[in-house]
Amino acid sequence: MIPKDGFYLLMNESTAYKIVDGKIEMEYYIENFKQSDGTILEIGGSRISGIGINCPVWINQIPALDGMYEKGRRKISVKNGVII
Repeated sequence: MIPKDGFYLLMNESTAYKIVDGKIEMEYYIENFKQSDGTILEIGGSRISGIGINCPVWINQIPALDGMYEKGRRKISVKNGVII
């Protein structure tokens, strides 16, 4: 069975993958950032270029809802589960 296109966060791992047409397009390392409400934001950083636009974002292993989030002292904007 070919997986659907999307981001896949491995359970109990610090790795995620972007799948396109059933193939791995990108591998990501995971960094965690504690939010002011105590939740943990997980961001997939590109192994090539680090954390930036189009990187995937999760909370509790579910794509983060649209909005602004804390990344250390900076804020990031997320739409459809990715940084914009």
